[in-house]
Amino acid sequence: MSFGLHYSNPAPAGAQSDFTLSTSSSIRTALVPVLLVAVAILATCTPLVAAPPQRPRNEHGDQPPIARVPEEQQRRKLVSGRQPEYPESVRAKGIQGTVKLDVRIDEDGRVMHIRVVSGHPMLSTLAVDAVKTWRFHATYVDGVRAAVLSQFRIQFPPPPPENSDQKRRDERQRKA
Repeated sequence: MSFGLHYSNPAPAGAQSDFTLSTSSSIRTALVPVLLVAVAILATCTPLVAAPPQRPRNEHGDQPPIARVPEEQQRRKLVSGRQPEYPESVRAKGIQGTVKLDVRIDEDGRVMHIRVVSGHPMLSTLAVDAVKTWRFHATYVDGVRAAVLSQFRIQFPPPPPENSDQKRRDERQRKA
């Protein structure tokens, strides 16, 4: 069994240095399974998933409490934001209904996370786009600002009945 390491001084510019590792074939054959086992052990020791993100901390370093607030109560705290659009293209396809969203609001009243619970995918996109713009007054729990979890139902009105313009004209003519 022989193992040798040979290193010569760095070569002049432009020439290659001479660094070699020489081992007998029996050592190489014996080392391969050992190296494979070592790699497998290291792979199992290394976490593949990052730790979940920490909740933001307040000015005292404490994590803010989280309050579950009913939709009606949270809607009264709405300061700004736009209502969902109901485009004519969606209305014309007869798509209507309610979208349910779970919304996490930070202690400053900003929407931080939205999860669609149910609803038509096209309407869900419209609802999420609108709710992202919402801003609320802060919620307090025991005198401390709190993050909020709330569920919102966004109702998209039903499409108008077919020939509604014609029905309106007919009613006007009867009244006249």
